[in-house]
Amino acid sequence: MRLLKSMTGEPTLPPRSIMWALAERMTQMTFSWLEQAFPNGVPQQGRLLHIFRIALQQMCPLHFSHCERVADMALQLARELGLNQEERKQLRQSAEHKDMGMIALQLSALTAEDQELLAGLLIDAGDLHDIGKLALPAEILDCPRTLTNEEFELVKLHPLVGEALLSSIEELELILPAVRGHHERWDGRGYPDGLAGDDIPLAARIISIVDSFDAMTGPRPYRESISPRDAGLEILKNAGSQFDPELAQIFGDMVLDGLVSQAA
Repeated sequence: MRLLKSMTGEPTLPPRSIMWALAERMTQMTFSWLEQAFPNGVPQQGRLLHIFRIALQQMCPLHFSHCERVADMALQLARELGLNQEERKQLRQSAEHKDMGMIALQLSALTAEDQELLAGLLIDAGDLHDIGKLALPAEILDCPRTLTNEEFELVKLHPLVGEALLSSIEELELILPAVRGHHERWDGRGYPDGLAGDDIPLAARIISIVDSFDAMTGPRPYRESISPRDAGLEILKNAGSQFDPELAQIFGDMVLDGLVSQAA
């Protein structure tokens, strides 16, 4: 974790002010990398979003497929809650893009030489379809073990970095609070802002539940998954502490009643 050490000395658990500084630095690093990859100008708006999605899919495939499953299940819960079409659209966008900050984390794991090589390959990839041929290291994101405290603290930057990366895309302005807040907890013990209760955006509260459910039942390189039923019971167990109690009860009941469909 070169970035964390270079800014704080010996490995440590950074306070929020340092977390924000690290997130800003990682965001700047990502845009600098994009400027290197696109010397005639970094693509804007929809094109930039397309690049972010392709980058996440190819650099962090587990996170990309996880976000797709979370988006699908979040919409199932949204329909149960009676959310309108525009609310469901924003919820899906929030879930699909919640882990965009992982792009910066993956870049930070590369040496300067590898970043330069990747930028050159990105240019050569033309419409980005050939970028799937790249073989990128996954020192943190897909590592087959439990993260160290230092690594986990670095991963916790991704909501801040994701918000910063997506803030340059006008059409996503309304989903930024959910991207930033999807790891907050109902009891105020989450991150990055320590929000509690109804201060957490509704979309973030929904995503938090479904995100955790998929993390328990989906593929993970460092542990075996558990059954949907056991995961549903775990959601119910943490209602009122980690999760919005009303939403957790509804989703947990949906799982136990076999009403939640998990995409492959």
